[in-house]
Amino acid sequence: MGIRSVLLLFVFYCFSVDGQVSDPLPTDFLLIADSMAGALYRTDKTNYSYVTIPRADNFSPEDIDYDPIDAVIFAANRFDIISLSIYGERQTTVRAFNPEANIIGIAVDAASRLLFYTDMGNHVIGVISLATGSHKTVFRNVERPGDIVVDPLNGNIYWSERGPSQITLWMSSYDGTNRTQVEHIIIEVSSFVDANPMSDLDFKDGDLYLCLSEHSRIRRVNANGSNGQIIYDNEEEELGCSITMDQSNIYVIFGREIKRLRMDGTGETTISSDEMTYPAVIHSHSNKSQATNGCSSGRGSCSHFCFPLPGGSRMCSCPDFMTLQPDHQTCEGSSIILITTNDRSSIYAIDSSTGYSNEITLENIDKPHAVSYDPIKETIFWTDTTLHMISSATVSGRNERMIRYLKVNSSPHGIAVDATSRLLFYTDKENGIIAVLSLDGSSHKVILRNKFEEPGAIVTNPVNGTIFWTSFGNNGKIETANYDGTNKRAIINTGDVEPSGLAIDLTEGVLYWCIASGIYKADINGANRQIIFKENKITFQRIAFCESNLYFTSPSHRNVMKRGSDGGKPKPFGPTTSGNIVDIHVFKGPDTKDKNGCSNASDTCSHFCFPRPGGLKMCACPDDMSLQSDGRTCQTSVTSLPTDYTMNTQSVRPLTSHDMDGSVRLNVIQAAVGSLACLLAISVLFNVCLFRKIKRIRTEDRKSELCATLVSREEEGGQNRRVSETVNNDSL
Repeated sequence: MGIRSVLLLFVFYCFSVDGQVSDPLPTDFLLIADSMAGALYRTDKTNYSYVTIPRADNFSPEDIDYDPIDAVIFAANRFDIISLSIYGERQTTVRAFNPEANIIGIAVDAASRLLFYTDMGNHVIGVISLATGSHKTVFRNVERPGDIVVDPLNGNIYWSERGPSQITLWMSSYDGTNRTQVEHIIIEVSSFVDANPMSDLDFKDGDLYLCLSEHSRIRRVNANGSNGQIIYDNEEEELGCSITMDQSNIYVIFGREIKRLRMDGTGETTISSDEMTYPAVIHSHSNKSQATNGCSSGRGSCSHFCFPLPGGSRMCSCPDFMTLQPDHQTCEGSSIILITTNDRSSIYAIDSSTGYSNEITLENIDKPHAVSYDPIKETIFWTDTTLHMISSATVSGRNERMIRYLKVNSSPHGIAVDATSRLLFYTDKENGIIAVLSLDGSSHKVILRNKFEEPGAIVTNPVNGTIFWTSFGNNGKIETANYDGTNKRAIINTGDVEPSGLAIDLTEGVLYWCIASGIYKADINGANRQIIFKENKITFQRIAFCESNLYFTSPSHRNVMKRGSDGGKPKPFGPTTSGNIVDIHVFKGPDTKDKNGCSNASDTCSHFCFPRPGGLKMCACPDDMSLQSDGRTCQTSVTSLPTDYTMNTQSVRPLTSHDMDGSVRLNVIQAAVGSLACLLAISVLFNVCLFRKIKRIRTEDRKSELCATLVSREEEGGQNRRVSETVNNDSL
């Protein structure tokens, strides 16, 4: 155990009471969100005492739920779903959504490690894996989805859809199959508020319970749609409602009042607190009611999603843009189209077979340009020409991080991932640079530098270890080189016209490129050049090729344009954007033909592995290192380094032998000082802790002595009043 770990243990021990957390979690409790005050409370059901849970600003949830396994609260905060511990710590964003979003309902299946949500703004019902962070769209084009609940035993979801003067209850299996209408309810409404569906839903023992703010009603109906009846009605119209249940009681919020009822709707008791301004959302938890199902143990061996089925069985399912493999357990990437836009700095993922799209919501993004994809880690990479960086995130928008910060005047216009070799190539048009990165950003190597050239789009041939890129210096051309920059040559000349887009079909050995006036193709060596599409009204910008389909972008179109293998007229494909589509990348799914000399994990290179033809490979080193005699490992070099680029926001500068010797001495001194400081802190904390324990023991001993004296004097008829006062004063 490290010194820091020991230090943290001492801190926890000293500031706890007798080694225990001072605020034990009750067995049965309510979670209540006060939307007006932005507050969150935990209420013990035994005495209805309230504890305020710390939370961040801008907290106004539409719905809350609880995961007892990780002791985490989830909140639907309209534009995102957040999580925080039951004590208010570690608040994080589970998933952020686009500006059109309106997250109304969430429901946690803790046994299956799933969180379902409804998005009224985008008309979507989706599910997020709490174990992997993966996302799956269950339904699209849902009219007005409201609250949602789960049946973990049978793997069903139930949700409400609200329209003018009506509410419809629906159910389906977790994967969206077997969709059935449960009940259609006509209600009398005097107002209609978009942001609040003015109803709430819960599920227990095969019955759905629906609270309606109109007339403050609670309606119960069997999950199959039978036996619908009103079990509570006080004929008062309130602004909203929320409902939850445990084994014996219904808890409901109407307006500002929290009520407890029996399961049949009788026995009304008000349990509100004057501390709450406007309690809006309520959730009940009981340790006695935790469900188990076919996904309870290890997610049923599913790689991404495990969906329970009746009878303790289960089925595996895959996130968006992935398909289930023949083993029925693992998922692999399917065909996906990625585009960047300049309308609101967005990246979209598009299903190449259906055209359905998801906007990937990111935080640190300004002007995304080039985009690429790593199917192994389900990760997108993009360049930002305003922030001058290369970044990555999962397709679901999680784990966003900066990979490389470039120099201020950089213009990263092209990016290409070789997932097999775990490499990322990019072009810097402004500085005439082509460089390669490891996918985690830890290693960087400039392979070509010519300030008179302007490299743009770039693609890779992972089988042979070659790159192709567009260039527009003195004239337009398409060039190629090995991964290490050797054997550089031009294979196609475009004259005084700049080639703007580039794509490669490895199966057929064909390159596609476009200039403003048309799209061309040639053999991978530049031979047999021919034009394949030209239209006077279109200015071609970027292109991609996948499964005999050609995709291109144009400033005159707000969609990706798709042209099939039949050579017909291009048609719009995917989402309509409000601005220009800047770049497009297509991943066609796993391909065993991409295997190369770097595929085998054994006998690996320490930093870069560059594939060569015939299944061979060569190792290479970052800018500041040189290859050793074993041909695999790299060692820090004392030669000068390029000063153009930084990684993880810390500058890279030339090193000298004096710098290295001094830095070693400095590091040793800093480590020694740091260790002494930590030991001193531990000593101080130990003494503080010891003093607190001794003081507590002495206090308890003093109380015991005084209590014994009190008893003795009572038996002797002593003066009880004076001794009692002495006990109280000494206790203080």
